[in-house]
Amino acid sequence: MTNAVRHAGPAVRVRAVVEAVGEALRVSVVDDGPDGAAPAPGEGTGGPGGFGIAGMRERARSVGGTVEAGPRAPGPGFAVTALLPARPSTSALASSAAPRGALS
Repeated sequence: MTNAVRHAGPAVRVRAVVEAVGEALRVSVVDDGPDGAAPAPGEGTGGPGGFGIAGMRERARSVGGTVEAGPRAPGPGFAVTALLPARPSTSALASSAAPRGALS
């Protein structure tokens, strides 16, 4: 949600949906694109930048999930969909518990 405002402007419309899919949760966030008043680089939420899509993918992967992100088709805007297991896999839990830099 924050990224939609940061990149598309304060008047962007955003739809978020959370739904059960088998043994997982699907979280989808879709915006309708810039409204012509998108903030200039460095403006928007006023907070520091994050790790973007790569960071979302890494966090999802840490619990055995996935993230797909990109421009909406058809039409303007952007879509992010995460598929997250309702219960993290044991291998994901083990790898997230390992010290940084440790090989698994």
